[in-house]
Amino acid sequence: MVRIKLHEVIPGTTTLSSRELGAMIRSKIENALQFVDAVVLDFEGIELITQSFGDEILGVLVRRLGFPVIKEKVKVANANPLIKQVLKFVISYSRKNTSSLGNLNNRLSLHPLQAR
Repeated sequence: MVRIKLHEVIPGTTTLSSRELGAMIRSKIENALQFVDAVVLDFEGIELITQSFGDEILGVLVRRLGFPVIKEKVKVANANPLIKQVLKFVISYSRKNTSSLGNLNNRLSLHPLQAR
């Protein structure tokens, strides 16, 4: 298990608010998951995250890997209620969008072009 302490990775702030920072953290999560079974995102010292940051660190992973994988392999520690609320929202939104895309793909019937 790897623990990513966000206040150490991104020092000097208590607010995490950009997609760029989120993408950097997501990259660390993805890299770690290649070598370990689980990653802990430690929010100690962080007071606020934006929806865009939360979407980059967890929402994108839910859409890429699926909710069951993220639920099993990515844990959250020391998150205040506001951070938890943002993360729950982006995960819920991503799960719905993943399901919608899956349902759309199941309804589409794609056939290869037939030779004339």
